[in-house]
Amino acid sequence: MSNLVIIDDASSQIKYTGGLWTGGGTSLHYGHTATSSRVSGATMTFPFSGTSISVVGSFDANTSCTGSFSLDANLTTFVSPVLPAPLNHQSIWSSAPLTDGPHTLAYTVSSCSSSNTDLGYVWFDYILYTPSPNASTDGLVYFLDDNDPRISYSGDWTVEKDNAEDFGLGSHGGTQGCSFQLEFEGSSVSVHGRIGNDTQGIATQASFSLDSTPVVFSTPYQSTISYNQALFQSNVLAQGKHTLVGTPQSGTLWVDYLILRPNPSTDNVTTTSPRHSSANIGEIAGAVLGALLLVVGITFVVIFRRRLFKGRSATTPSRPLMRPPDIYVFDGREAVSSSASSHTPGQTENTYPPTLPSHNIRSAPRHPSDTPPVSPQSSSFTSPADSRTELISDTQISPSRPANSFASSSGHSRRAPSLNLGRGVDSDSVVDLKRRQQLAPPYDDSGSIGPSSRAPSRSSSVRPLPVIPTVATPRIGVSGSSHTFDDLDLPPVYTV
Repeated sequence: MSNLVIIDDASSQIKYTGGLWTGGGTSLHYGHTATSSRVSGATMTFPFSGTSISVVGSFDANTSCTGSFSLDANLTTFVSPVLPAPLNHQSIWSSAPLTDGPHTLAYTVSSCSSSNTDLGYVWFDYILYTPSPNASTDGLVYFLDDNDPRISYSGDWTVEKDNAEDFGLGSHGGTQGCSFQLEFEGSSVSVHGRIGNDTQGIATQASFSLDSTPVVFSTPYQSTISYNQALFQSNVLAQGKHTLVGTPQSGTLWVDYLILRPNPSTDNVTTTSPRHSSANIGEIAGAVLGALLLVVGITFVVIFRRRLFKGRSATTPSRPLMRPPDIYVFDGREAVSSSASSHTPGQTENTYPPTLPSHNIRSAPRHPSDTPPVSPQSSSFTSPADSRTELISDTQISPSRPANSFASSSGHSRRAPSLNLGRGVDSDSVVDLKRRQQLAPPYDDSGSIGPSSRAPSRSSSVRPLPVIPTVATPRIGVSGSSHTFDDLDLPPVYTV
C-alpha cells in the first residue's frame, strides 16, 4: 500500500499570499493549528511530487465561502457547505489520480460570508498526498489512519465511524484481551487517540511493546473525552524492521492514527538511528588533528620569534650616535699671555685642551697646524718648499731633549709645542715658531680677513715668513743670535 505524506498547515512548504491569512486551531487539529482567510484574492500554494492530493480542514457553522482550486492549471470551483454546527477533519478538496511527477496545487478565495455575529471561516488543517515512488524521503512524515490495512487488530475491537473529532472520521477501541500490531521500517513511530471514553469509571492503561521492550501508558479516569492525544512515542530507532504491539490492560484503548518517520532517502517506511561510520569518524579525527597541528605551529612560531628578538636585544650592543670629534680652537693671543704669566721655567705644556674662557672656545674644522712640523735638525725634515705636513713618531725626536707628546682627539701621538722661550735651551724653537706661523691663518682683530691679508694660494710652493718682532731683551741660552724676543709680543700660536 502507498504511503500518505501529511503536511501541517503551518509548514513552510505552503505559501500564503495575496491577502490576510488568519491562524487558529484547537486540540482537535493536527499540530493544534489551522489557517484561513476571508479576503478575496488570498491564495494558498503548495508544490509537490506525487500521484494524488487532498486538503483536510474544518467548517465553521452558518458560514459559506467560495473559491477555486487549481492543479496544474486545471481549475475547480469550490463552495463550502452551510452547516448548523462546526465540523472537523473534513475533506475540503481531493484530486483524481495523477500522473507521477511534479505538480502545484493552489487555492484562491473568492468570497466568504456568515450569518453569525462572529466571522466564519473555512479552515485548512493539513494536506495529504501520495508521494512519487522514487521521491526522496528526507523530512517526510507518513500518516497511517486507524483503518490502514497495515495495522492488524486481534480481539474484540470496536470500530467507530463518522465521528468529526477523529482523524479520518473514525477510530478503533479495544479492551483487555485485545491487541494491535504494526510491522514497519522507519526512524520513529507514535500512536495517537482519545482517552476518557469509559462509562464504568475505569482509568485507561495500556502496554506498548517495541521490539519486545514494553512501555506502559496510564492516565487517570476522566468523564470527558480528550481527542488527538499522544499515547506512545518511540525513541530514534536503528535501521531495519521493527514491530510495534499495543495491548489494553484496563479501560478502553482508542487508536485514531499513527505517525511514521521514514529513513532518509528510502522508499519504504524505514528508520535508522544516528550512527557515525568509520569514514566519518576518520574525517572528524583528521579535522581535529589538523586543527591541533595548526595551533601548535602558530604557538611555535610565536615563541621562536620572541626568543629571536630577545636574543638580538641581549647580544647586540647598542650603537652610540656617531658624531665628529670635538676640535678646539682658541685665541692664540690670550693663550700665550695666560700661559706666559703662569708658565714654570723648564716645563712644557701637557694639558689638553688648555683651560680657557668659554667665549674663546669654539668648534671648528681641523686646522693644518693640528700636526706639528718636524724640526729642521731632524733627519726627516722636509724643506719648506714641500707644502705637505709630515707626521713624526717618538723615535724621530732628538734624544737630547724630552719627547713631550699628548693624545689628540684623532688618536695620534703629537709633540707638544715648546714654550721655553728665554728660559731654556731649545735651538729649534724659533724655527718651530716660524713654521707654525707659516701654517696658521693670519689673525685679524676685526674678525675679518681682507684681500690684502689673505694667505698665499696653495699653488705657491713657498709662503713668505711673517715678520718676527724684536725687543731689547736678548734670548737666553742662544749664543751668536742676533735676534731678541719678548714673550708678551709673540705672534699667536695655534695648537690643538
